[in-house]
Amino acid sequence: MSGRYEGDWIDGKYDGYGVETWARGSRYRGQYRQGLRHGHGVYRFYTGDVYAGEWSNGQSHGYGVHTCEDGSRYIGEFKRGVKHGLGHYHFRNGDTYAGEYFADRMHGFGVYSFANGHRYEGAWHEGRRQGLGMYTFRNGETQAGHWQNGVLDTLSTQNIIPGSPIAVNHSKVLNAVQEARRAAERAYDVPRVDDKVNRAVASANKAANAARVAAVKAAQKRIPNNGNDLPLSVLPHGAPCIRCAICGAVTHVAAAAPPPAHGDPARGAAGPGAVAPQHQAPGWGPPPPPAHGRKRAVICGISYKFSRHELKGCINDAKCMRHLLTTRFHFPDDSIIMLTEEQTDPYKIPTKHNIRMAMYWLVQGCQPGDSLVFHYSGHGAQQRNYSGDEVDGMDETLCPLDFETQGMIVDDEINTALVRPLTPGVKLHALIDACHSGTALDLPFLCRMNRSGQYVWEDHRPRSGVWKGTSGGECISFSGCDDDQTSADTSALSKITSTGAMTFCFIQAIERGQGTTYGSILTSMRSTIRSTGDSMGSGGGAVTSLITMLLTGGSVSSGGLKQDPQLTANEPFDVYAKPFSL
Repeated sequence: MSGRYEGDWIDGKYDGYGVETWARGSRYRGQYRQGLRHGHGVYRFYTGDVYAGEWSNGQSHGYGVHTCEDGSRYIGEFKRGVKHGLGHYHFRNGDTYAGEYFADRMHGFGVYSFANGHRYEGAWHEGRRQGLGMYTFRNGETQAGHWQNGVLDTLSTQNIIPGSPIAVNHSKVLNAVQEARRAAERAYDVPRVDDKVNRAVASANKAANAARVAAVKAAQKRIPNNGNDLPLSVLPHGAPCIRCAICGAVTHVAAAAPPPAHGDPARGAAGPGAVAPQHQAPGWGPPPPPAHGRKRAVICGISYKFSRHELKGCINDAKCMRHLLTTRFHFPDDSIIMLTEEQTDPYKIPTKHNIRMAMYWLVQGCQPGDSLVFHYSGHGAQQRNYSGDEVDGMDETLCPLDFETQGMIVDDEINTALVRPLTPGVKLHALIDACHSGTALDLPFLCRMNRSGQYVWEDHRPRSGVWKGTSGGECISFSGCDDDQTSADTSALSKITSTGAMTFCFIQAIERGQGTTYGSILTSMRSTIRSTGDSMGSGGGAVTSLITMLLTGGSVSSGGLKQDPQLTANEPFDVYAKPFSL
């Protein structure tokens, strides 16, 4: 009664993937069955503890990892919510135990290693040394025998005195020690425990991500549709097939024809040979005829809500960019597609598929005089390039909402989708507010400032000769930082709320009248970020790599804003002479 659930339902019960939160701060992300946590999931306790692994009927059951707020950690088997079976425990003081557990306590045989070098091997009973065992000091001395309530009760002896009730056969002690060592080895045995634990945790993280997406969709269903978002047609231009959004079936279709001159511009039309799927759903297609002029935009802001990668300023960036385009540059409301987690239309949630289709939508059917804008605010990363086309050997990527399961969008794909289709007379401006975004569009030329403070163009055309430019149109991109830098998500600039540093500085340059030329905008953005400098505290969204992002959740360490906004283009030009316009 003091919590909240968002996700999948079946017959009035939680079933599938979901996110459950409680008033005190606890949160579970993962799988459910018949209203109970069941399958794989991650539970974060309000105390700071975290359990990731397998669940059954609402309790941790199977293989998993329980990490405590104090730094201690148990890896191994669970049964009905408690440690039970084989496992190894790392205590916060450096001690370790590997062996058998029963009902949440060390019970059976196991090896306890102290941080000071001492070690006990033998039998345990309800968390205490009890039974036959051997204690080895760090200097090599040993005490062996029968233990009672953690204290050596009877020393072992090689000589058996018949009839003596306290005599302990030393060979029995050694057998107990060997049994304890075997239990410890089984607890540490990778194929036996750790591998299963790792698979359980990986499945739990995957389930948590699916639950996060389900929660976003569930939350969106509660928001009434305002009807202002642009409906989109089903079939992208030239697509050989279409996938049903409900059943997942793939239907092969004939080549799509241009939309009819007279018809519903909001829906578009597929070619005469197109076959509609069984379940019709809104999709993506060529843009409608320009009822308000030739201005179109795709704005993407991803907050990664309910995840450890959460950013706070990206949705603000998207809303501010939309306001700028509609008020300052007179973009019609119905010519702007917003991709955020706040959207009610499931096809406008910033998943990898939806971002891809939005990029195709933006450039399809472009005509001379069109002004196109693509804005992205979210996480960016890099991955190894194997084609040899990248100078630094790394491809730049964008991270959609579901990047953990569906993968990232690589700069080669962005170039193919947004840059190559631009025909003569068409202009595209891209604004990429993400880490490692300097050459996110893979454009051939990068504007770099030399030591004398002048902007010069670097030739970034790949050595393979692959053309990364347009088909006669113009493409110019502003990005938040260089390829080897990170871009901040911070409140240090606005002093009111969190924003992306690059988006804030770009809008500020326009509002202050410093947006007359591309050079003046770039100079203003860099000046604002550098003047903020070390006055910025921690809490941004900068990450140094995808791995760091996964570990830190997108948090930036202290040290201020350390990023240089970049300008790339399909052709070099005089940045201080060319006027800026959208």
